[in-house]
Amino acid sequence: MTPQRITTREAAELLGRPNLARLLKPFMRGPKTVGEVAAAQGMTVEALHYRVGQFHRAGLLRVVGERPRRGRASKLYEAVATDFVFSVDLLKPDTLRDLSLGESWLREFLEELERATTVHQQRTVRVFLKGNGALMWGTLDEPASEEEVPGTFFTQSAALYLTPAEAAELANELEAINRKYEGRKGPRRYGMILGLTPLSRPVD
Repeated sequence: MTPQRITTREAAELLGRPNLARLLKPFMRGPKTVGEVAAAQGMTVEALHYRVGQFHRAGLLRVVGERPRRGRASKLYEAVATDFVFSVDLLKPDTLRDLSLGESWLREFLEELERATTVHQQRTVRVFLKGNGALMWGTLDEPASEEEVPGTFFTQSAALYLTPAEAAELANELEAINRKYEGRKGPRRYGMILGLTPLSRPVD
């Protein structure tokens, strides 16, 4: 399917902000009422109705029918497409920066990581030199229960010494890991950040 080309700043700004664009996602799956989506998202109808109005005015949502109910019928909204493209020139500099660096996802990830680790019975930070010369930071956590903190993992390093070809290979492997799990339908949502970039710091 050919992507829907966006040409207005209003629509681009809504799609370029993940915290707003995610509210369009349920409508991309098919016709929904504002009340249905608000209940699923844990939002008030009033708050979502405001955003739906923005999406509708920007041409991202259309009314496709009504659902009868006692009193006034509820409008059924559907996204005009499930695939959008637009020029980065339509985004405000702050929006482009946040989107390019994944800052909105990073904030959510770190907030949830902090929340998850605060309920641990024990939290230990480990800093160690690996045999290949990499200095590593990581947390060693013992969860209070498997149900309370399932699968929390976080590690970081700035000491991967690779050739450009090896870096490209690693990037492909990370993408393959993401593809392996992204289609799963488990009962709990997880956040994952995969990042790899060359550093200007000299080899130590």
